[in-house]
Amino acid sequence: ITFVVLFITGAVINSLTQQTRRQTEIVRQRERRTAVLYGLSRDLSRAVDTDQILRAIVKDLTQTFNCRTAVLLKERSTLVAKMIEPGFPFDDRERAVAAWVFQNGEKAGRNTDTLPAAASMYLPLKTNQGVLGVLGINLKDDKEKMTIDDRNLLESFVTQTSLAVERVYLVEEARQIQIMREKEIMQTALFDSISHDLKTPLVSIKGSLNEMLKNKELDDRSKENYLET
Repeated sequence: ITFVVLFITGAVINSLTQQTRRQTEIVRQRERRTAVLYGLSRDLSRAVDTDQILRAIVKDLTQTFNCRTAVLLKERSTLVAKMIEPGFPFDDRERAVAAWVFQNGEKAGRNTDTLPAAASMYLPLKTNQGVLGVLGINLKDDKEKMTIDDRNLLESFVTQTSLAVERVYLVEEARQIQIMREKEIMQTALFDSISHDLKTPLVSIKGSLNEMLKNKELDDRSKENYLET
């Protein structure tokens, strides 16, 4: 009886201990994720242009996932490589995978169900304005695979990056609109100034020509005066 009681007690304690360890690990992962996302948000909030955003995202991704990073952004209707870390494999095949992600707005490449033979994973930078670019991740350890928590954390990275890039685009768009407004105001002022300066001589010219056309019997002296005017 003592053996059975001790065995059951040990089994219960072991089960509770394992549950406690799992909960502790979950809490640690949540704390790590929160800390990483806080650091990324802080770095992105300080960025004022696209270059600073790219440097921030590359730094945080490298520290968190031990990976090489490539960022490609949309310019007009094409995809342009803005930052590719040394050692990131980006040949024609990889470029084709990135183009597919940009066109379809879905992730593809390594550790995904689409084009898994690629050397890297590519994720779209999507916002309400559409796909603004593509983020490429290449793990330095080829044998390493991303866990579900890592994937969720990476998705959060992509969301934060997309919002930061959109913010810069909107600021630049607003600046361009302001420039166009100032240009229109300047053009209107210049046109009004030229119109005012030309009004008096044009009226005088028109009056002289009308007088010459109406009065067919003008002498040569009068015609010469009108022409001089």
